[in-house]
Amino acid sequence: MSLGAKPEMTPSRTVLAVPLALLMAGAACHGCRDPAEGLQSSDAQERREALTALAKEDTEGAVRQVVEMVAHEDMTTARDAVWALGRMSNQRAAEAVSKVALGDARPGVRKEAAAALGRRPAEASVRTLRRMVQSDQSSEVRAEAAASLGNVGSTADVDLLVQVVESADTPETLAVQSRAIGAVERLVGLNFYYDAKAPPGERQKALARMRMIARAAAANLPSKDEDKE
Repeated sequence: MSLGAKPEMTPSRTVLAVPLALLMAGAACHGCRDPAEGLQSSDAQERREALTALAKEDTEGAVRQVVEMVAHEDMTTARDAVWALGRMSNQRAAEAVSKVALGDARPGVRKEAAAALGRRPAEASVRTLRRMVQSDQSSEVRAEAAASLGNVGSTADVDLLVQVVESADTPETLAVQSRAIGAVERLVGLNFYYDAKAPPGERQKALARMRMIARAAAANLPSKDEDKE
């Protein structure tokens, strides 16, 4: 072979080149299945992957498909659908999450909706969370709503959360109280070191101090609305 001449491809190289190209094409095409097909799968993981793909699409059509999956009989899939809606920027998705949060009969699905609202810093989300933390029948849902309100609410919500803290001082609602205290701490930037295991008298005194300090701190901090002005 002369210098500069291109080497001839041997048969063995040719045989290897074809499968390699097919493997590369297959890898590139992995996951390119239509999400609408995945939603109909009997496998929960495949349905989850389809919902994740639709969340990335973030189109009107994708929102419609995901909303339909919220009613799925499988609780995990229904929650995955709410999670997907929470990742979409589409306004219709936001409206759907609020609707689920206030109207779905399943506490686990409403809890997922409360968590999703905590990732959407919008006034509509805050309004829904305020309603949830006050009136939802499930203590787990109220606890999640309180935590989310601490993420997207403002100092204007401190008084409501303090009321939630004081009304949740029972063994059955300690999770609500704990999450509400954490929300207050985030909103005012303080740590109250509240001990839920302390004797009732000590807890009441600690709650009274927390109420006074939190309200005073909130009054001296700008709300998020004021920050925008």
